[in-house]
Amino acid sequence: MRSALQNVRSQSGDAQAQQLVNQFSGTNPNPQAVQSLFGAGQLTQIIADIAQRTGLNNATVQAMIPVLVPLVLNLLKTGSNAQNPAQGSNPVLNTFLDADGDGDVDITDAMSMAGRFLNQPR
Repeated sequence: MRSALQNVRSQSGDAQAQQLVNQFSGTNPNPQAVQSLFGAGQLTQIIADIAQRTGLNNATVQAMIPVLVPLVLNLLKTGSNAQNPAQGSNPVLNTFLDADGDGDVDITDAMSMAGRFLNQPR
C-alpha cells in the first residue's frame, strides 16, 4: 500500500494522496478502494506474495484485502485535520510515506522500512 500511495503522491501531489485516503478509508470492506490503489496485475502479485509469506491460500488473502485496505487508510486518515480533512498536512500519512523524515521518498526510506521489517539494525 505504501508504494501505491507513494506513486499517487509523486504523480499527483500530497493533496491527491490525502484525497484517496479520505475517500476510501473506513471500517467496511471496499473493493473499490483496492481497485483505486492497485492494478489487476499488481494485485495478483501482492496476493501471491502475501500467500507465500503467510502460508494462507490465495482465496483467503484475496478476501481479506478489501477488508484491510480501508482499515489501513482509516489509520492513515487519523492525522488529517478533523474539521477539513482535505486541508493541511497529515503527519501520519507523511510519516508512512517518508520513513526517514527527510521530505522525500527514496531508496533510503525503502531500506529503512526493510530493515525494520526484518528486525535488522540500520
